[in-house]
Amino acid sequence: MTNWQEYEKLAARIISELEPHAQVTHNDKIEGLNTGRKRQIDVSIRATVAGIDLLIVVQAKNYARPANITAVDAFASEIRDVRAAKGILICNAGFTKPAKDYARSIGIDLCSLHDAQSRNWSLDIKLPVLWIDYLPTVNLEFKCFLEAGDSIPYDPRQWVLSADGGKTRLLPLQTFERKWNARELNRRCGMIHNLVPEQGDIKVQVAKGVWRPVESLILRYVVHRSAWLGYFRPSECRGILNRIKDEFTVSYFDIGDIPMTRDESWVPVEDPEKLVVDTKGTLVTTERWEISVNDAKFNFAIKKIA
Repeated sequence: MTNWQEYEKLAARIISELEPHAQVTHNDKIEGLNTGRKRQIDVSIRATVAGIDLLIVVQAKNYARPANITAVDAFASEIRDVRAAKGILICNAGFTKPAKDYARSIGIDLCSLHDAQSRNWSLDIKLPVLWIDYLPTVNLEFKCFLEAGDSIPYDPRQWVLSADGGKTRLLPLQTFERKWNARELNRRCGMIHNLVPEQGDIKVQVAKGVWRPVESLILRYVVHRSAWLGYFRPSECRGILNRIKDEFTVSYFDIGDIPMTRDESWVPVEDPEKLVVDTKGTLVTTERWEISVNDAKFNFAIKKIA
């Protein structure tokens, strides 16, 4: 199979991945209404939108040099002849500025293909990835009847709470961790959430064998969101670069290539929603929700009752 045939097939494959519900045909034949002859169409896309049947035609040119205004004009004539709603001209060598200006004025998209595993059709593509962490700040509060000489560890993870004199321990922080990771708790950011454990006859250990009564045990938490923007080059990736809009859209990439750690090149992002709107093309988003009691930030407050 010749190089240009492989290029057309790659175009059809990427478009099929991007438009799985459309009918994508490689090497189609469509009769021209003006010329009355069959036109060879590299790739055709047929879809129904709001009850209207649409035809989009794609021409894939594996040129060694940028496509010029003549190539765009010839393709425009083909689009008109087959009454297509849209035309996409693909050339990995790029396009001259006059070709871009002309295509923009008549509504033709100029694109290039990217296949990371192809030496011929691999572009210098880095995908943006938005890393978002959702971490809670947890406040554990209760009233405690203490006596002179009683002491409680500063770290609430070291508290020993029990409703049966120490036979079984109550672990509010570990219970919070389990419920959080199981998505049983409200995760809305920026507001105070209250979690009230079963009360019962709860006591806290202040010395070996010495317990003091606990009242009004409550766990309050606030979810905080932090975000960073980074870039990575996937080892397996296909997609299409719109040369007019300067947007790259991924049709396939290996999810295993997403970075699992951050380095100093990552930039903090204050407003992830605005970034999603402003970023051109495909934006990969990864969110971390799971925590351990060592990740979350814990505070505590004890009200001493004499």
